[in-house]
Amino acid sequence: MTRLAVLALAFVSVANLCNARGTSTLSPSQWQSVQSRIQPSHAKPVGGYEVRSFYSLSPHTFEVFPFPDKEQPSDAAVSSKEQEDAAFEFVRQKLGIADDMYVFKDSDRMTKTGVMRVHLKQAIGGIEVGNGDIAVHVDMHGRVVAYSNSFYNIADGSNVNLWPETPLDVSGVLKAFILFAESIQLEVNARKVAVMLLSNPQDRASRYLIRGVPLVQGDIEARQAYIHSEKGTLEAAWEFFIDLNNNYLHPFVSINNPRVIALCDWTANAGTDYKYNVVKLGTRDPVFSGRSIVTDPVHGEASLEGWNSIGDGQVTDTTIGNNVQAHAPGRWFFSSLFRPKATNGVFDFLLDLGKHYIYNRAAAVVNLFYMCNILHDLFYAYGFTEATGNFQTNNWGRGGLGNDAIVAIAQSSVSTKPAQFITPPDGIAPRMNMFIWDVDGQQHDTSLWNDVIVHEFTHGVISRLTGGRFHADCMQTYMARGLAEGTADFSAAWMEMQEGDMPDMVRDFGSHSGAKLQQSIVYTLDINVNPLTYGCLGHVLWLMEPHLIGKVWTAVLHDLYWSLTSALGFAADKFSADITKGNTLALQLIVDGMKMQPCNPTFIEARDAIILAEQLLTSGKHRCKVWYAFAKRGLGAQARFNPIGYKIIEDFTLPSDCLSDPVAVKLRPTKNVEPNERAKMCVHTVRRT
Repeated sequence: MTRLAVLALAFVSVANLCNARGTSTLSPSQWQSVQSRIQPSHAKPVGGYEVRSFYSLSPHTFEVFPFPDKEQPSDAAVSSKEQEDAAFEFVRQKLGIADDMYVFKDSDRMTKTGVMRVHLKQAIGGIEVGNGDIAVHVDMHGRVVAYSNSFYNIADGSNVNLWPETPLDVSGVLKAFILFAESIQLEVNARKVAVMLLSNPQDRASRYLIRGVPLVQGDIEARQAYIHSEKGTLEAAWEFFIDLNNNYLHPFVSINNPRVIALCDWTANAGTDYKYNVVKLGTRDPVFSGRSIVTDPVHGEASLEGWNSIGDGQVTDTTIGNNVQAHAPGRWFFSSLFRPKATNGVFDFLLDLGKHYIYNRAAAVVNLFYMCNILHDLFYAYGFTEATGNFQTNNWGRGGLGNDAIVAIAQSSVSTKPAQFITPPDGIAPRMNMFIWDVDGQQHDTSLWNDVIVHEFTHGVISRLTGGRFHADCMQTYMARGLAEGTADFSAAWMEMQEGDMPDMVRDFGSHSGAKLQQSIVYTLDINVNPLTYGCLGHVLWLMEPHLIGKVWTAVLHDLYWSLTSALGFAADKFSADITKGNTLALQLIVDGMKMQPCNPTFIEARDAIILAEQLLTSGKHRCKVWYAFAKRGLGAQARFNPIGYKIIEDFTLPSDCLSDPVAVKLRPTKNVEPNERAKMCVHTVRRT
């Protein structure tokens, strides 16, 4: 048994607590007051309820250090251990943080650049600070090239509410959970709820399991924690991990003046030569593109024993494998899960869109299984591997935790939204729900819509890479969620890009027969057709709508794609991750940027992370091409973001050393526009989509 083996069990009924819990209940007005102070992120249903998630925005620093003009003779490559040591020494000497003030979470080394990412979590007296993170990026020569830091300055003891040194009363964790449950109107049967102590008596941070809560998948884990509030205080809190099937919630409940002080939802909405009859990667849906048989599409380095094996010597003939476990719900509530079986190694099933969707469920499950697997293999080529927290049951000894293949559910239920992806930390299986999307009375099976599957899968990649594989709360602010939505949209668009495409093409992504996704918009290099720029984020329509924020970021990444592809050409083999070609270099920079950017990044920080990624990958060879794409959309050298008052300052200038770059000279820059005129252009673009 592990260090956290159960040494003491305490099953406690909460019946006596329920009569007195009214004093802890958040009224609707109190809830609105709390969430407005902390900064709300998004609203979505949990079970049959509406819950508003919010994240405590602790101040953070993100700094990129200048590179030397040229390598020195002494700049020899160092070992991974020496890179880690360099990171720890930087934290001690440059940041002044002692070794006993943090917990080492993980590290991973980027294959192409040799950069080591080291992730640390602040710990006070052995209790972790939920949003206290340091990420140090060390290059192959042992130099720190960037870092981010959101640690609380414990030296200021006046604003610290520490956990008491006295033994905990087990009823405290139950009271905290009940407070949270009532705040989301989740009914709890007190007679069926029990708590189990999970930590050693000598451990400073106590951990519990809570059982018997309705709608919850498995047990609820609870543990002592701290939260660094945006007001500069350090709050002792209970931290919970709650799987509600269609949502995975991560709330913090303060022990002082008991209240919900943070709530994150990890859900984002929106071997054998097998053959699969599917909508191929790079095409959109069976109406636009039809289906075709693909033979053995497995990429061996990414999926060592194929898609239908988990390394236990067994090869399945159904939609269960090492990367994905795909199924549809049983036809009746008492039915088992439905997984189609291959016949003589072929997954080929009837698809008749004129019939009720239930008749097409075999084809839908196979398409979902194929797409999740092919995306697993593609992103593996760009660095989303076991060591960085990818989705696999068996990690083949190559790092990471494993046991977290995607649970992909086709035709999950009828819904007013197309899909969702739930991404817990590494080692906990993510879940993709592809819904029957009801649009104006018409029902659409999004399990057959590849662009939606790509969008949702990309959410999982972003969540695992930003802030490290153990941190699932790093895309929670409005701007961070907008960056995630925009990157996911661009990822879907990137898959459809073809070698014959021209830079002046106007692309309408997200359209389907009879329906159009909320985030669909026309993308083009013509700033008169798509005038979205960074300045749009300052308009009231954008303030609390991640999908609108994402439209701007997708436009930026679209321009980045063409800035590189126009100059470097197109790699027909998208799995090559060829950094000498524009389309594949663009995706590589975006994925590397996810690894570099800090937790809950701003647009400026995401820009800087991609620019840093380019410097590390090509030694700045295409730096000005990258800068041009950002400057064109208002993220130029003097662009700024001030979180106080949410001030967006856009700028269209290039760094001085890029003014003579051929790309910058050839491509027409964006003109500065008066703020009121910019606002009109932003609104007009959204309303016509």
